[in-house]
Amino acid sequence: MSRPSRARSRYPLWLFAPLISLWPSAAMESPTSLRFSEIYKNESLTGLTLGINSRTEIEQQYQYWSEFRNNEMPQERQKIWMDRCRAIPIHNSSPFCPFFIKEGKTKAKELGLTSLPTSFGVASHLTSAEALTAWKSQHWAVLAGRTKQEVQPILNTIRSPQSALNTADLILKRSQCISSSLLFGVGFKLESAFPNVAYRTKAEALYQMALSCGNDEGAEAAGYRLGLFKIWQGRYDEAETILSKIPDLARASDYRMRIGYWRYYCATQNKNEVLKAQLRAWVTHEYPLSFHSLLMHPSKFGSDLQWKQAQDPEVFFRPVSNADLGASTAAIEYLLGRGDQRSARSLLFTYQQEAIKEAPQFRLYWAILLKRAGVYSENFRFMASAFRENPSLISRPTLEILYPTQFLEYVPAVQSHLDRFFTLSIIRQESAFDPNAASPARAMGLMQLQLPTARNYDKRVSIQQLWEPETNIRIGSKYINRLVESERGSIELALAAYNAGPGRIRQWKARYPITNRLLFIDLLPARETREYVSSILRNYFWYIKLYSPNEPIRTIANDGKNSASAGLLKEGLEPYLRSMTSDP
Repeated sequence: MSRPSRARSRYPLWLFAPLISLWPSAAMESPTSLRFSEIYKNESLTGLTLGINSRTEIEQQYQYWSEFRNNEMPQERQKIWMDRCRAIPIHNSSPFCPFFIKEGKTKAKELGLTSLPTSFGVASHLTSAEALTAWKSQHWAVLAGRTKQEVQPILNTIRSPQSALNTADLILKRSQCISSSLLFGVGFKLESAFPNVAYRTKAEALYQMALSCGNDEGAEAAGYRLGLFKIWQGRYDEAETILSKIPDLARASDYRMRIGYWRYYCATQNKNEVLKAQLRAWVTHEYPLSFHSLLMHPSKFGSDLQWKQAQDPEVFFRPVSNADLGASTAAIEYLLGRGDQRSARSLLFTYQQEAIKEAPQFRLYWAILLKRAGVYSENFRFMASAFRENPSLISRPTLEILYPTQFLEYVPAVQSHLDRFFTLSIIRQESAFDPNAASPARAMGLMQLQLPTARNYDKRVSIQQLWEPETNIRIGSKYINRLVESERGSIELALAAYNAGPGRIRQWKARYPITNRLLFIDLLPARETREYVSSILRNYFWYIKLYSPNEPIRTIANDGKNSASAGLLKEGLEPYLRSMTSDP
């Protein structure tokens, strides 16, 4: 039998050899850079247009993936691609390997491929039945160190405040260390009966026990709330002792920045100037743009960052040493150039955990790519992470991108209580300026409105109209202004009601009768609402600083005769911010 001719194959043999020449590691040593604003404003500027990678080779790799995806590639070569992508580094095979692997899963059986090995750790995980059995039989040693997920079946059996109180009595009587997440969960259920002193006392005892028994997220959450309870009671020495013992679990923790701020607050009350200065420096460095950081500088409000004098920073088009990430970045650029945002987003999400570990200058470029792909919220997150690691990158050009004025023309110029930049601050948090944003709760558009809510302000509005920026902003502005009026001029409560609903705010106000407004916000049971309120106040501060620095009067509140909040904020934004942590 004669050997088949090579000419019959549509694929050259070198396709199946390591393509070392495509993305050499040496190219990563000196990443090309340009100024941030230049790249952000000119979408044609990419690493490919600057010649960092070969467009022809990228196009060829894209063609192979397209043939694979459309079943135009012979099965034997499909199998080779999938095996190579699993075994060989991306920069030596193809930047589209994540797609070969993902799409190849549906073809694995057909091609006779075995699945990648998976380990589940079943033996060490406590099942729902095992957790309930251990709890009911009081074999509590099994529950020590268990995660929130493992003990949730136990917490689900506690359906009333009285049941939580009985459970707390049982736990405290035994005085045995069990899961910190379980201790926190029972204490948290007791809070639904606050401000009843008996329930608060038991909750505090459980939180103290959780902090002593664990070093996990349950201990962190328990210590945070216990510390804030002590501040509520004016016991600042005790609060500092508790807050200083909370485990520092992760940079992204909801509590980490707030713990730093409230320790600073206690140091201020205790007149401990050394600790106060240390904590202010730490929070300002770690969270430079945050609302809590701004409150630590009441006389300067952000001026320590020197952002007005900072230069437009340089941006790296490629990571310094991660050749695989560099190859994938080139593929993302190519996909965006083709208008294939969906595939670009897929690669961006696949590699975002690697990208966020790279140099801040490269993270700024990744943020630009996210914005070009329409992933606005992640765009903001990457920029914030770059600023946190390198505050010198904070400049007017980067801040203007972080706080854009898109859709400002649709914001009503005359409103009852709020100005136009405050509405932008809400839009930034609700949808990150994505007019197509939708939530699982069927909230839609820029200001994330549900149809029943919207029809309270426009009876004839349709779902289709709510997707229109102008209509969405018009109705959303009416809604937030009405909430400010309902909450008697309290901006914080109006924002919390916008996020969580007016009914829940009434419950929380009864549960936590706290005069310190920031303390009330930071004690809210819903993490999302805590973040929401402080983030919008932060947004508004930076919008005013960037676009309306010479108008301290008439910031949030209007001076109209019918404005419920006119008297509260008539002196401007900064006095209002200073009043956040003061008792009336």
